[in-house]
Amino acid sequence: MSDYLSVNGALPDSAGQILHWRKLHGLASSYAVAQLAQNRQPLVYVCSESAHLNSVAEELEFFVDKSLPVTLFPDWECLPYDRISPHPDLISQRLLALHKLPSMTEGIVILPVGALIQRLAPTNYIAAHTFDLHVDDEFDLQAFRQRLSSAGYYSVDQVMSPGEYAIRGGIVDVFPSGADNPFRLDLFDTVIESIRQFDAESQRSGDALQHVRLLPAREFPVDAQ
Repeated sequence: MSDYLSVNGALPDSAGQILHWRKLHGLASSYAVAQLAQNRQPLVYVCSESAHLNSVAEELEFFVDKSLPVTLFPDWECLPYDRISPHPDLISQRLLALHKLPSMTEGIVILPVGALIQRLAPTNYIAAHTFDLHVDDEFDLQAFRQRLSSAGYYSVDQVMSPGEYAIRGGIVDVFPSGADNPFRLDLFDTVIESIRQFDAESQRSGDALQHVRLLPAREFPVDAQ
């Protein structure tokens, strides 16, 4: 591998310059990118197809330093204006990546070429619709409901997918975009008494948390404007 690629000279010296890496067969290309990532600068790895995304991510996570983040940015896997909406899990992954990108100083972002050519939400939209909740915070239920609706969340009877919320008396269930599990807020009057993860299938509460961050549920505004 080292005979074919000198990592120090593997990046362009100026804008517009193209370098061709040759004789990188099998896992060699992922190994080369992982070596470049050790320079502690953000890299973008563009795959030709969405089907390659997860396999490339597994290869890079094997080679790359564990302290360096590997972030997936999938495409919608459907055509614009199609009758089929993107899957909520894909939107959740994309929004998490968009939230991380402005402050990203190192690591690798993996995306298919289809995602590279799509228009993206402006960074100020993501920032304006991201908010934090902490235990013992004052909590206005009606204002929270309005804020979730403006961020694109759907009100449901039982939370199952990212971008959904349910309110039952003093219990608020939310499945934030970018999260692996939904969260349950227990209210005491107008104060957040506890925050817990819970399983969407069994609805059983799990680990207690002190803080949770909510990203918008959609990549575009759904307010009146």
